[in-house]
Amino acid sequence: MTSPPIVQIYENWSFLAAFLIAVVSACAGPAPPSVDAYVDTAAAVDAPVTPAGCAPPNPAVVAGKFAAPDLTELSGLVASLAQPAVLWTHNDSDSQPRLFAVDTQAQLRAVVLVLGASVTDWEDIAIGPAADATGSYLYIGDIGDNQQQRSRVHVWRVKEPTLPNSTAAVVLTSDPAGKLVFDYPDGNHDAEALACDPPTGDLWLATKVKDGKTKVYRAAAPFSVGAIQVLQKVTALQWPGDPAVTGAAVAADGSLFILRTKTAARAWRRPASAGIAEALLGEPCPLPVPSAPQGEGIAWTSQGYFTVGEAAGGDLGFVGW
Repeated sequence: MTSPPIVQIYENWSFLAAFLIAVVSACAGPAPPSVDAYVDTAAAVDAPVTPAGCAPPNPAVVAGKFAAPDLTELSGLVASLAQPAVLWTHNDSDSQPRLFAVDTQAQLRAVVLVLGASVTDWEDIAIGPAADATGSYLYIGDIGDNQQQRSRVHVWRVKEPTLPNSTAAVVLTSDPAGKLVFDYPDGNHDAEALACDPPTGDLWLATKVKDGKTKVYRAAAPFSVGAIQVLQKVTALQWPGDPAVTGAAVAADGSLFILRTKTAARAWRRPASAGIAEALLGEPCPLPVPSAPQGEGIAWTSQGYFTVGEAAGGDLGFVGW
């Protein structure tokens, strides 16, 4: 099979602007880049009815397969804001606090040991600008609570490592991680979805429920390491079909807020003058996701979004605009 082209993670603003115009107005824009070279096998996708004003993306395809033996139960996924073709991910249940950097063909680039962190139930990962404007923070959501027994949850914040220019996978150690501690205002919850809003630095969490409504919470920036912060409940969303939200993402410019389940995803469009809370009052656009055992993470890029599931040797899914 011909090697698929590297999908650029750097923000291509002219391309992004064209996409957003298409999403808002459903007008025909420039043709999206071809992703035919990504196709390994046909991918079954959820295909909900598209409301007026939502531009459907291209069909979901397989960008690559995870072959590295340590990638056994991938959960969270996020794209680097500054390093082209780099995706950050992690295992759900792991014996040590570590992140994996992979490229957009699912090839391992680095294993990063997160200094000072611990693992209870890592579920998702997010990225946002660092406070000193010299790079990005990775936010690792230790937010899982299947039995709803944890009195509080926490998020590990660490400076995004810079990868060496190497074709072989490397092992790195991160800068010391800071522990951000959060309490829910209304009892214990299981959650698997975490996202950072880059324009504000706020963190957003969404609960995982078997039935009923998904609750969405906001943690307002700036954050103080070690201090307990009470989350703000913003809304409760009624999902058609399976309501168990397993991942979240925000566009790099904050223009879209995305939540996914095992079989579907939805994106809320955010006008420039509004926040995510206001965007969630609107009608979301349905997005397809590749079929995968225990579909989990979702990562936004300027040319489409990537997805992962928890199966060992699973696929890196891709949906292009």
